Amino acid sequence: MSRTRETIVFFIVAILIGTLIYQSWFQPHSIEQPSHSNEQASQSATPIVEQFSLPEHLLRIQGKLLVGARAFIDEMFAKQKQISGKVDSQQQASATTTIKNSIEQILKSGDDPEAKKLVTIDPVTERSLLRKRIALAAYFSLDDLTTQWLAALAADEARSEEEKQLDERLARAVSYRQSVTSAAQKPDSEPVAELSSEDQSAIQGQLGWFGELLLAKRTEPNAVNEAKVVYDARATFLHFLSGAGIVLGAFFFGTICLLWFVIQFGRGKYQLRLDPPEVHPGWMLEIFALYLCGMLLLSFGLQGAAKHFPSFPKALGPSGMLALNAVGIVTLVAVLFWPALFGNPLSRIRHSVGFFVKSLTSFVTDIAIAPIFYMASWVVLLAILIVYSFVVNLLGVDLSQGTHPVIPMLLSADNASVQIWIAILAVVVAPFVEEIMFRGALYGWLRSKMGRVASMLLCSLIFASVHPQGPIGIVPLMSVSMVLCLLREWRHSLVAPMIAHGCFNAGTLILVTSILGR
Repeated sequence: MSRTRETIVFFIVAILIGTLIYQSWFQPHSIEQPSHSNEQASQSATPIVEQFSLPEHLLRIQGKLLVGARAFIDEMFAKQKQISGKVDSQQQASATTTIKNSIEQILKSGDDPEAKKLVTIDPVTERSLLRKRIALAAYFSLDDLTTQWLAALAADEARSEEEKQLDERLARAVSYRQSVTSAAQKPDSEPVAELSSEDQSAIQGQLGWFGELLLAKRTEPNAVNEAKVVYDARATFLHFLSGAGIVLGAFFFGTICLLWFVIQFGRGKYQLRLDPPEVHPGWMLEIFALYLCGMLLLSFGLQGAAKHFPSFPKALGPSGMLALNAVGIVTLVAVLFWPALFGNPLSRIRHSVGFFVKSLTSFVTDIAIAPIFYMASWVVLLAILIVYSFVVNLLGVDLSQGTHPVIPMLLSADNASVQIWIAILAVVVAPFVEEIMFRGALYGWLRSKMGRVASMLLCSLIFASVHPQGPIGIVPLMSVSMVLCLLREWRHSLVAPMIAHGCFNAGTLILVTSILGR
């Protein structure tokens, strides 16, 4: 291959990368977000806010944890009273007050002007979030906050007639909540009149989990709530404790593994030395260029089909669109045959990009090493993310802008097939194809032109830039890519990077669904 041809391909790749960055960061994505269906919502008017809201998900999980913590504490003291016949009322009151103060701090933080700068939301979504904060405040008997925020809603002239009607129902529900709490503290008081079925249906339909919590009943002071919504919150709290224990254990194990890897590399037992490609490096650049062309054609093709044939995405549905994306992305691996058309043996092409297995022993070793290396990288990556988040917050940047567009679909999907296809794309398809193209073809070409560190940095920058998380996601994605480049340099084959990449994506999906999932 001539140097002129390689230079031309280099400039083509630069143009393709720029086009893909623009398309990924600034253009709408082709996969249609599934509509959120809810049995309770179907009984009432269409929800005022339907789109994914990261602040709402965070508020819900915080609320669930604190509601669950209070239910768990109440249960512990109830069991203590049942066993010993008495309970330390001072200790119980202290625990309850701590939880109440925590939820008050969380709710008040929503009014912090500095916090509002970090998340950009429209006025309708902001009012919807305020209603949910009111529901949480009413459940925890923070009457001053509920009165203040209900008055703020009533004074907002920008509300639609539907919103005004909802706020009237919310005020009645809060009053009902306060009456139920007061009656529970006075056993001889008159029974509390129930809310109308229309009010209950509207509150639950529009506020979801927060509405269910607002209408939940307590039988007596400090008793375990019999409502299902509170037991669900208790289960969330216990799962959180279990998950935190697992994460801490994995983090401890990862720290040990990191120290072990550092010692082994320091002693020279493990070496970072990538084999030179067996074909001309220019062919690897052309493979990467064809891959970028294929990604752009796939994206533009799906967007064009959705634009000119609106019935197309509706007929396939979200899961069908995801499946079509998966099939399209996997077929791009066929570009590996491009150099073979010009007389290059396929075996040499595969070896040059790392798409090979040395031996059964090496294959098994790669499978075992990849998840261990993944856990070992946690320590370093966590330190980088903490510092990065701190800097981003100081700059007043909205972190939610770095959310991958598939996350709202994952969290709002009621169809299990959508979640399964997202998992397949993230854990299987993306690691398989991206490792061949980025850590295989691109990194192999870069290593033929420059040193190890420069190749890792440039490969990681390109890898991070073409992802749809935008500028905010560059540092986290570059950090992950550097780990994968290290594995490629050490193990030569792409088996370990593919598995580690799958571990990163699987861990992210599990973390997101555990924290933000319904």
